[in-house]
Amino acid sequence: MKLFELRSLFLIAFSFFWITNGVQVTAFQDRSDSDKFSTPIKQCWSRRLTDRSSATAGADSRILLVAGRSGILQAVDSNFGKDLWSAELGGEISSEPFVHGDVVYVATNEVRGNGQDPPFSRLRAVSLRTGVTVWGIMMPYSSHVWLDHQGGSLITIGDGGTVAAYSETDGTERWILPLHQAVTAQPAVLGNRIALVGDKYHMNIISGSDGQLLAARKFSFPIAAIALLPEDNLMLADERGNVELYSKLSDSSEWRFKKGARFSALLGTQAGILATSYDNFVYMLATKNGNVIWKRRLPGRIAGAPTVTNDLILIGDSSSGDIFLLDLKNGRVINQVSLSDTDEAISAPLIVGSTGFAAIVADKLNRFSFTDCTSNKKGDREQPPSS
Repeated sequence: MKLFELRSLFLIAFSFFWITNGVQVTAFQDRSDSDKFSTPIKQCWSRRLTDRSSATAGADSRILLVAGRSGILQAVDSNFGKDLWSAELGGEISSEPFVHGDVVYVATNEVRGNGQDPPFSRLRAVSLRTGVTVWGIMMPYSSHVWLDHQGGSLITIGDGGTVAAYSETDGTERWILPLHQAVTAQPAVLGNRIALVGDKYHMNIISGSDGQLLAARKFSFPIAAIALLPEDNLMLADERGNVELYSKLSDSSEWRFKKGARFSALLGTQAGILATSYDNFVYMLATKNGNVIWKRRLPGRIAGAPTVTNDLILIGDSSSGDIFLLDLKNGRVINQVSLSDTDEAISAPLIVGSTGFAAIVADKLNRFSFTDCTSNKKGDREQPPSS
């Protein structure tokens, strides 16, 4: 499944997906030819958000979940942008909303005026349809929590270094592993393996089934990004601008790709290893030897981790507020959406169903479609006010 990062502006896609490197890889249905995405993209609606938010999409792609830092979880109709329900959870939300089936899972923290950390965090299961809390439990405190799902259990990874599994039915603890290391990079999940970077230099591989520590190693360089690959292979990007492939955390890497700028994200794809860097480049590297298959430079800083489909890459440009659609096979720019005339923050794009995507730019949630936007009963496209 998925997991993952960014405190204020962040989007996670959730429909027809699998996970590589803790980042969603989403499959569009019946769209194997990327040229089909070159037609003009339609903006279906735009709405203003009350505070800096993160968002995710429900399993049927009809519901977008918006989580504000103020502790309000809101469900929005993805077709028309209308409010469906809102739930005031209290405190501040410390995770991205995580949807599994008809339940939304979210972590929260109590807000204390004295500047001290609260003694614990809360984990809640909320009905996707009604917003009513199904169950809630206390868990070890972390300022930020990543959520995932493994065989009937909800996996929590706190930036404070505690990894745990809870029953999806009632929140009963199934196992807990205190690493005593701060999690300093976005975790990665593949199958039942969880990879974590602790205190910048420590790599830990954990079983999602029982919480056992499968492998651990300390590196001599700070790790910036990771990706899990099949056959126990692991990708590492360090702060020096190196990308390396390791087999079972062996003493030496199978290959190394060197660039000057620090890498921000790694993803395993069917075309190779997708890597983004802080010098605005996107690379596709051959898994076998690290050779560059293609590279593409974008005008500004890449926002978050790219969203990848079978043959399409969606990347937000945080400098311009634009979204670029790249061909996965050759890096060609297929399409581009300009969302702002000013330098405003943009989140990573969010895939919604099989025909569109959403993105947060500054304080607005925007919904786009590769085909005609869904019509209301009167045959007119719904356009909620943006303010």
